[in-house]
Amino acid sequence: MCTSCKVQINGKGGQFSVAEGGQFYIAANSHTENFGSRYMIEIPFVIWLSDAYRTIHADKDRAIGSSLDNRYMTDDLTHTVVDLSLLTTAKLDPRRSVVNPLYDNSRPRTYNGKDYDSELRNRRDRYLVPEKFWVHRVDSLEKFGQVAPIFPGVELDLVVETGTTGVSFDVTHPPVESIGLTLDTYFEQTYQNRLSYWLDIKNLSDGNADAVLAAMNHLVEKYGIGKDRLILESTSPANLLEFSRQDYYTSYYLQLPEIAKLSEAEVAEVVAATVAGIRLGEVAAVSFPSDLYDFVTSRISPAVVQIDLLTWHLRTKLEAQDIAFMQRLQQDDHVKVLLTHYATPFDR
Repeated sequence: MCTSCKVQINGKGGQFSVAEGGQFYIAANSHTENFGSRYMIEIPFVIWLSDAYRTIHADKDRAIGSSLDNRYMTDDLTHTVVDLSLLTTAKLDPRRSVVNPLYDNSRPRTYNGKDYDSELRNRRDRYLVPEKFWVHRVDSLEKFGQVAPIFPGVELDLVVETGTTGVSFDVTHPPVESIGLTLDTYFEQTYQNRLSYWLDIKNLSDGNADAVLAAMNHLVEKYGIGKDRLILESTSPANLLEFSRQDYYTSYYLQLPEIAKLSEAEVAEVVAATVAGIRLGEVAAVSFPSDLYDFVTSRISPAVVQIDLLTWHLRTKLEAQDIAFMQRLQQDDHVKVLLTHYATPFDR
């Protein structure tokens, strides 16, 4: 889609077109402000002039040619239209007409509250994803390769396996068939990217917790991965205690009954049990699907003031209400990470 304007002066004129917005396809081809990219923010702007206009108004032609490197925002479009139309009006501000010699090229351009030119335009990557947006279920190296230039963190699923040589971690999400990818190999291939990892340990238990801690310590030391780059998640907060005490960032994965079907007394029991689990594991965060956000913030957070929130909002297509909700989560300082769906050919 584009906005197209024609300029006519005594039958001699021109035309320029500005795209209404670029397209960045994410979450099954949805156009979303949450994942702004240069493909979406930097849009085409084309000016065409007739030969007659170029001859009669050579000064305007030269001004257009000398303005190609000007920084511009489309909210200044009307000033440019009026300027090229040679109209006289007090509403024309030449400092906001990109083709005018008086154009103010220093006006800041902002995106998501950041100065686009100084903070975002020249970033190593071309994507402007907020720091708390990570990708859900990056259980293959191929998918990691596709998301690493875009997102600051990834979530992967681990199954603890115990063999004759000790504990290892299979990167897989049951019941999906294993591809034999270990966390050791995953770290070996990815640790230099400096991304953060959310590790969902599927089967941490009383029987393997000590061995899992030793194996995790070994991998962290082997690849020089700071513990501040890791989130260790489990549904068993008691078995996270030693991880917490060794300065890992731990999260209690909440698997709660359907709250709407519970009586107030039953809800109170769920709250009490959850708070007890948080304190038992001395965890830094709780993790939960986004549909529990209101419950957690109204009933759990007040009881454990310092607890961080980790959540996921997984939609194959983002609708308007999803965008609004994700913006709400983004603005909540207690929400440290929001996992999102990002489709690639390498999903497992």
